[in-house]
Amino acid sequence: MNAAWHESHRKTKMMNVDEEIAWHIAHKQHCGCRPIPKSIQKKMHQRGVVEHPVGFNVGLDKDFHPDVSHLAGQVPLPEC
Repeated sequence: MNAAWHESHRKTKMMNVDEEIAWHIAHKQHCGCRPIPKSIQKKMHQRGVVEHPVGFNVGLDKDFHPDVSHLAGQVPLPEC
């Protein structure tokens, strides 16, 4: 577990669905102490967020643009 990453990237109950998806993507890339929950995977699929061998990408839904501005400079996230 990457405790330092968890400490600086707290997941809150106030996150909207897109923020929650972005958090889980970043978590998998930087920590990965547990898999992305099935419920989040389902939401990702519904929004067209697909996982490729080299990372995540938006493939099906070109309108998916999560607001992750609060994470600017903290973690590199995949481009939409």
